[in-house]
Amino acid sequence: MFVKNTKRNRSLKLLSGFTIVELIVSIAIFVIMTGIILVNYGQFGQKILVTNLAYDIALSIREAQVYGMSVKESDLDANSPTFSSGYGINFIGGTPTRSYVLFADKDNGGVYGGTDINGLCDFTSYLSECLKVYQIPLNYSIVKYCGALPDDTNTNPGAIDGSGNIINTGKHEECNAGSVGSSLNISSLNLVFTRPNPEASIMTTYTNPAVLPPGNGYYKLARVYIKMSNGVYRVIEVWSTGQIAVK
Repeated sequence: MFVKNTKRNRSLKLLSGFTIVELIVSIAIFVIMTGIILVNYGQFGQKILVTNLAYDIALSIREAQVYGMSVKESDLDANSPTFSSGYGINFIGGTPTRSYVLFADKDNGGVYGGTDINGLCDFTSYLSECLKVYQIPLNYSIVKYCGALPDDTNTNPGAIDGSGNIINTGKHEECNAGSVGSSLNISSLNLVFTRPNPEASIMTTYTNPAVLPPGNGYYKLARVYIKMSNGVYRVIEVWSTGQIAVK
C-alpha cells in the first residue's frame, strides 16, 4: 500500500504544470524584456546609421587628402593640364545644409571658387573648381561646421540643449550662421590638401587678421556636426596636421 501511494504521488508530480498566476507573471516578464530590447535596438540602429554617415564624410575628406598628396591632374584650360593644384572639401550655407563639395584648388587660393547648380557641378568652364557634389540623405543634415581657434583646448564633442541644438560649452570656435554656441559666424569652411604634405589648410571666406594660428591655414582644426532628425549626432574632426577622426 505504501509503494502504491508513492507511485501515485510521483505521477501527480509529473502531471503538474504552471498555475495561471505563474503563467501571467512569465508573460509579463517576457513582454517587458522584449520592449526594452526593441527600444534599445532602435536607438542603437540610429546611432549606427549616423556613425556610418560620419565615416562616409570622413572618407570624402580622406579622398581629397589622397588627391592632394598624389599626382592627380587638373585642367586650367583645354591645353594646360597641371599637377600642382591642391584638393579640398567645401562646406557652405546656413543651418542646416545637406550637401558639400569636393573641389580642385586651381588658383591655390585655399577656398572653393567653383560653381555648383542644383547639386551638380558646372563643367562649362575649365576654371570651375567643382569636381563632385555630395548629397546628405533625408533625415540627416550638417547642422554645424566650425573652425577652432588656436586657444581652443576643449576636446568634448558638444551636447544637445533643450531645443535640439548642438552647443559647445567652453569651445573657442567660429561656426556657420544660424548655429548655436559660436564665437563668430562664418559663411563657409574649406579643407585643402596640397602635395607633397598631408597637412590640411583650414580656411573660411571670413578671416580675422588679429588671430592667426601656428602652422598651415587659419584654424587649427575643423569640426563638422551631422545630426539625425531625432537628435542623434556625430562630429567629424579634421586637424591641421592632417588627422581625421569621428567622435
